Amino acid sequence: MKILLESSDYTDVLIKKSLLEQAGFLVHMDNFEAGSVMPHLALSLGFRLWVPDEEYDEALAVLRETEVPAVAVDTDAADAIDLCPSCGSENVTRYRSPLWLPVLVVLEIFIPAPGGNRRKCRDCGHKYKTSGPELTGPLAFLIIALVAWALFSWFTVA
Repeated sequence: MKILLESSDYTDVLIKKSLLEQAGFLVHMDNFEAGSVMPHLALSLGFRLWVPDEEYDEALAVLRETEVPAVAVDTDAADAIDLCPSCGSENVTRYRSPLWLPVLVVLEIFIPAPGGNRRKCRDCGHKYKTSGPELTGPLAFLIIALVAWALFSWFTVA
């Protein structure tokens, strides 16, 4: 028997094992039980797929045929959101409205909130909004009402 594949990715090895078995190869997988019983041990030991010596080249060819190339990401669409519409610069930063700071302080969330759908170009200073999630309507009203209630109850107790 020869080692055909070694990996620490449990699902990847299981998929390749099933592909080989479907193609009619006799396949043995080391540490199969360790992946479900002791995942920490399986990650350190890894998984191995073994095939008979005479079937090694054919099994390797089957695995190479089934490899899927990485999906290419459309970089134009992904980067277009962070290009300044005024000057075309990529030196753009995300920020949130400063009105959120009191809400975060009252709710005792002192970790910085990630930037929202507002952008500012560091080169020309142009500020703009992008399409994306915004807290408007009933959700914003609910948050404001909860903050007002928390402030009111905090001041009446003190």
